[in-house]
Amino acid sequence: MKIELDLPENPTPHQIMAAVAAADPVEHRRWEVIGDTLVTQPSPINAHGVLQNRLGGRIDASYSQGYADPDEGWIIVSVPDLKDITGSDGVRRPKIPDLGGWRAARYRVNDAGYCPIAPDWVCEVLSPATAERDRGPKARDYAILGIGWYWLVDLDRAELEVRRLDGEGYAVHARHDLRTGFAADPFQQARFESNDFAFVLDGA
Repeated sequence: MKIELDLPENPTPHQIMAAVAAADPVEHRRWEVIGDTLVTQPSPINAHGVLQNRLGGRIDASYSQGYADPDEGWIIVSVPDLKDITGSDGVRRPKIPDLGGWRAARYRVNDAGYCPIAPDWVCEVLSPATAERDRGPKARDYAILGIGWYWLVDLDRAELEVRRLDGEGYAVHARHDLRTGFAADPFQQARFESNDFAFVLDGA
């Protein structure tokens, strides 16, 4: 398939991504730059979207009272568009995680309507099409962006894997069974119950 792109001279990865996405004739597709590769994937299925909302909503409800105190509050965004955020190597790495969270003291929105600062936490819900990238090159990109916490939700294993930034990469900090109650760092105030994800797990 040939796509004609309208690009400026010396385009950034994000400008390339945006131009490809705008010219793509297939609807409901997401584009990202992962490592040095422009990749596409279908938009998440409904069950994944519901799970994302359940995760983000529980965390947001547990920490929204802290908005008045930026040191305690968090801003949780579903499918945030991380445009033109520069990593430690000076390269811009546009990303679209399933969920992103900023400590309220760090969050701000620029004139374009998005936060130009890397989040403190991101979460990806794995699927057969994305699991290898999410665990590999995407994790490396998130580490280069300096994101302190990375959650991976594996529905096949009914498991939440919590990774914490350790130097230039992530170390596994904890694993939680989605079929039991738990609280996971960095959100110990957000308690998930044993039946919170049953509607997705039973249909996975």
